Order: sequence, then C-alpha cells, then structure tokens
Amino acid sequence: MRLDENKSYLISAAGVVYDWNQKHTLKNWQEAVGGWVEVAPLKVSHQISKKHTMLCNEEGLLAGLMPNILINTITEYNIVGDVLMVPHDALDSGPDEEETGGV
Repeated sequence: MRLDENKSYLISAAGVVYDWNQKHTLKNWQEAVGGWVEVAPLKVSHQISKKHTMLCNEEGLLAGLMPNILINTITEYNIVGDVLMVPHDALDSGPDEEETGGV
C-alpha cells in the first residue's frame, strides 16, 4: 500500500481506504476511530507507512469491534475497528486552541 506522506487516511475495518481531510484535532480523531484514541506502536504503523502514525480505538477489543482486514493482513497484528493514518507532523503540532480553550 502506498500512501502520500502529506495526506491522512481512514482505513475502515472492512479494508476500504478513504482520504481523510478533517482538521487534526483530538475530537475529530476520536470521531474517526469511534472512541478514545490510541497511538499504535511504530513497529505496526511503519509496516503500512514510515511517514505516518496509526491511530486506533483504545478500547476497540473491549467494545467488540471487527478486525481491520487490511491492516491485519499487512501487519499480522490484531488491530480492530477503523484506523487513521496521519502524517507524523500532525501529532507534533499539539492540540488546536479550540480544544484547549486558547490556553
């Protein structure tokens, strides 16, 4: 799988890859993965792209989410639910002011 290093992607549990063009905020990430956000280990996400970080649902296993077919086929790890692949610098910039109340 080849991902553009400047774009973000939502990879559904069914294995469909979508361009994800939302603003990088914690709230948007949570909505995309359907719950609390967990950063997958780099050894997992780097099997998909060395320029992206994988975000997944922290409680996906407890919630009984479906295995992510595409991610699990490529990585041989048990990742469940929809995942986001975001460029590394999306995490480096920190939360937006609107999330922190401008603090």
